Amino acid sequence: MSRIRTWTVLSLLILPLAACRDDSAPAPAAPAEDVVAPDAAGAAPAAPVRLEDVIERDPRYMVGISYPPGMEAYPGLAAALQAYAQQAREELMQAVEALDAPPAAPYDLSLGFRLLMQSPQLVAVAADGSWWRASCGCPGAARC
Repeated sequence: MSRIRTWTVLSLLILPLAACRDDSAPAPAAPAEDVVAPDAAGAAPAAPVRLEDVIERDPRYMVGISYPPGMEAYPGLAAALQAYAQQAREELMQAVEALDAPPAAPYDLSLGFRLLMQSPQLVAVAADGSWWRASCGCPGAARC
């Protein structure tokens, strides 16, 4: 009796999938050189992004940024990681430039990217970081 129930359940699952099949012939693909994205018509190809860890120290500030290896294989992701790190660094540098005198302790930015998942369909990266500014009027340390 359980065999009949199993086949019934399987057939109920398979039949809808078979009904969704498209039997029409696919349209022939256009040659690659004829296909041009409207945005990229006159744009030069973007330079590959090279992610390098950063360790920078000055009497007024310290910056530490690290990237997981192999992100250059994903140019869009690498560019997004670099842009995020650059924005965080620029915020710190604006605070440093606004100083009237050397701070009692150096301002600090620590930002580490880590690979959470990598598969053919998905690459996930987390950004863990903190910054510290002695006179910003905010908590001593904050997570970004």
